[in-house]
Amino acid sequence: FVDDFTPDRSIDLLKKEVEQLPPPRRKQVRIINLPQNMGAAKAREVGIKAATGEYIIHCDSDDWVERDAYRKMYDCAKRHDYDIVIADYCEHDGNRILRTVHQDINVKDPLRSVIAFPIVCSLFNKLVKRSLLNNNEIYYPICHMQEDNVLCIEMFYYALHVGYQGCTPIYNYYINPDSISHRQDDNADLRRCHDAHANTEIACRFAKDKGFYKQYENEFLQLKANVRGFLMPLMKRSNRYYMEWLCCFPELNRQYLFLAEVPASLKVVFLLTLCGTYPYICKLRSLLHR
Repeated sequence: FVDDFTPDRSIDLLKKEVEQLPPPRRKQVRIINLPQNMGAAKAREVGIKAATGEYIIHCDSDDWVERDAYRKMYDCAKRHDYDIVIADYCEHDGNRILRTVHQDINVKDPLRSVIAFPIVCSLFNKLVKRSLLNNNEIYYPICHMQEDNVLCIEMFYYALHVGYQGCTPIYNYYINPDSISHRQDDNADLRRCHDAHANTEIACRFAKDKGFYKQYENEFLQLKANVRGFLMPLMKRSNRYYMEWLCCFPELNRQYLFLAEVPASLKVVFLLTLCGTYPYICKLRSLLHR
């Protein structure tokens, strides 16, 4: 367990639970206390480097797994000698399942799926051989947003065999409207964009250094467009942050509209934003729907 300098009583509660475990199990539990709050990216890095098992998987503090989740994934990994095993998961509001997310990944070219579709870039539903991370050069993310993208792109680049553990979802992802990822205000949207930008730069640098950026250039452009997407709630209201949007991966301004993989509806929104008319269209639609 990595304690990212939490201000609540969760570590005290954890220690009480650990005391109830049988002695052999109790000795297997390790709590690492960070000296200050450093964010999820750093907490994961510390946990990865401290791990000693054959495989690694992450579980966030407000989520939970099904009782036999890790056994199923481990059995699947051992049976087929997979470097990475992917599983489905559920989004939950604490009372009910909001939706089940099936991981639609191309196992013949999983790296393409991971770069282009961030929905499969979460670490919590991927069991990974520890040697994959220990025996290869890893560029660790530094900020909070899209930090999973960086590690997933690197892991899938190094992986030789990737598998899918189907049947039933094994992870429950809690949608917390008050979390950093879901809070809605100007500062939060800007911070998400800046953090995602920094981490996406790391992923692109890794791809260029390893020589596969050109092969997946269109997918990386989609990834960069997702970073701009954090600014769209602001762009709906006004052009105050137009230059921020325009200068976020400026190569998108001349290349995005030519991506065959992008739906026409998103291209229309992009073009309207590029021309500076998007907030006015949004206001007009709002008036018409009153």
